[in-house]
Amino acid sequence: MTNVLARWLGWTLAQRLVSLGAGVLLLIALAWLALLQPQQRTYQRQVEQLAQRRFELTAQTRQLQAQASIETLTRDVAALQRAQTEAVPARALESLVSTRGRQLERWLPESQPQLWQLSLNWQQFLPLFSELTETTLAVPQRFELTSVRDGLDATLWLEGDHAEAE
Repeated sequence: MTNVLARWLGWTLAQRLVSLGAGVLLLIALAWLALLQPQQRTYQRQVEQLAQRRFELTAQTRQLQAQASIETLTRDVAALQRAQTEAVPARALESLVSTRGRQLERWLPESQPQLWQLSLNWQQFLPLFSELTETTLAVPQRFELTSVRDGLDATLWLEGDHAEAE
């Protein structure tokens, strides 16, 4: 090492300055390779990700703007519901009672709330509530199921929308 230093000191001043400049440039290049280049790659990746996110946000914004507003959807749903209720007239409760006549145990239409007692099996009971929604009365607020040997007894208290709960 001392030989290299002695030889370097034997060079002219211009040669020594050029060699120092070359050494500094070599250190800067190594520092750039070791430190700055990975950071620059990371920065470039982040810029690309940001551009991709902006593109996605722009696409999502366009999709949201293309969709109808909540008020428009609410109006459309209300119009569809009105059309459905106008198209399908509500069945009278008496027609439902007559279709289930063989299962009828007791029917008190004049009492308030109306009392309807049926003797049926589970397969006959399950569609009963959907059939009741098609009538002029609301689905019963109260009902009682009693298990019997051949099936079950269902007692329903049918109250209109304006009736008070007990």
